[in-house]
Amino acid sequence: MTQNALHASDYYVVTAIPDHLSTIGLNILKQKIGRIGKDISAAQTLAGSSGAHTVSNLGAIVFVKVRIGGSLITTTHETTMNSIALEQFAKDKVVTQYTTELIGYSEAAENRVPVWEHDSDNARRAARKNEYPEITRELIDKLR
Repeated sequence: MTQNALHASDYYVVTAIPDHLSTIGLNILKQKIGRIGKDISAAQTLAGSSGAHTVSNLGAIVFVKVRIGGSLITTTHETTMNSIALEQFAKDKVVTQYTTELIGYSEAAENRVPVWEHDSDNARRAARKNEYPEITRELIDKLR
């Protein structure tokens, strides 16, 4: 199913927590998807057809669960986010909007409802930040 989705889509979006362990696989993921594209291309050649489109391209990287200390991003997370944004494979792919590490998101996910529909103080606080609508707007602009 993953290969079919990658073949049928124009772009894929990756979410990552901006820490070392969560981001070391981003480049590996891009390489693996590239190999899937080569396999699909080879299969198309063997079948006697050549598709101009093999697999989707990296559309964006969205950072989630960003830690905030006071009103600023923690140094570790900010350094990791800036480092990924400078990577060759991620040029112009990192979404500047992100979600913060708020318990309301986890509470809503655990109850299988969007954060703006969950009835807890934490979820309401997270929903008021409007992080997801901002990310969505930036993604739409970036993928146009």
